[in-house]
Amino acid sequence: MACAPPDQCHGVGACDATTGQCLYPSKNNGTTCVPTNLCARGTTIQPASGTTITVGGFDASRGGDCSFATGSFLANLRNQLVTANFPGVTFVLTGAPMLTPAYLATLDILVITSTSSNTSAITPLSQAEQDAVSAFIQGGGRFLLSSDNPGFGGANTQNANNSILLPVNMTAGATTLSGNYPMQATVAGSPLVSGRSGSWTTVDTNYPGTWLSTGSATVVASINGKPSLPALAQFNVGDLGPASARGVVIADMNALKDYGGFNIVMIDNIIDYLVPTVQQVTAATQANTCQSGVCVAGPATYCPAVDACHRAGVCDPMSGMCAPGDKALDGTPCGDGGSCKGGVCQLRSAI
Repeated sequence: MACAPPDQCHGVGACDATTGQCLYPSKNNGTTCVPTNLCARGTTIQPASGTTITVGGFDASRGGDCSFATGSFLANLRNQLVTANFPGVTFVLTGAPMLTPAYLATLDILVITSTSSNTSAITPLSQAEQDAVSAFIQGGGRFLLSSDNPGFGGANTQNANNSILLPVNMTAGATTLSGNYPMQATVAGSPLVSGRSGSWTTVDTNYPGTWLSTGSATVVASINGKPSLPALAQFNVGDLGPASARGVVIADMNALKDYGGFNIVMIDNIIDYLVPTVQQVTAATQANTCQSGVCVAGPATYCPAVDACHRAGVCDPMSGMCAPGDKALDGTPCGDGGSCKGGVCQLRSAI
């Protein structure tokens, strides 16, 4: 008596007359099959394996405790960057005393703060450095900038804050908020607020600053949720020029230093937003074959965004097919000078 095969990767078996158990022939190799979960391979968001990403900013002589490459204040952020969620990717961390065009040309992501310690500010960026940072950003460089309250480092503080912010057309606020204040998310759909590592409503700050003007940035969180106290902003592709890439600005360095509450979730979301990523999925159109009796999905393909007003597509584990991603934030650049609204690209003249 024949026994039905247990799965797609085994043939019809025979029944053992003595034991009554089914004996199956050898495992099939090369037979077309359908995996149980068509998204079992490649359902991660990460750069391609073998990618090298260089992240840099001030060295210890300029950045002090807040030098991204070596500073103790950003050790947790630094460690999280190189260990979390990016298998096969090499991060190279560098620093320099001056932000010259030659140095910036070596970076994929620029990370600088206006602070060099809890009570001291950096030497403000010169006009030449500000011009170099602007050119880096407008040429496609990604960035994480941190300003802070106007009084932490004495008389030089606001000059330092504004020298960091002016390349992205922002200016520092004059308000000092003494003590611990919650930074409250105001745009739930922002990838800085809701991402692969989770979502947050509030994160911890300590003597945070705010901004007087935010230019073309999208403010996604503010102190105590008050619109007049913006504290976290994202720049989408094209916000600062036709070739500009993503960027993040935060108004409290301590939010990057101290991992209280949901700060770690925010940091992971910022990293995911800044690191050049693709969403890899296994689609049903790929070749899925039996290998040693196991159904193995074929090579991963990409589920790109359907248009500029949607995020990357997602994989349906039942069908293996791509589905459109979430709508992009209103105001995301699209088309020829247009912007997204409700997932639809609207030309400037129609807004």
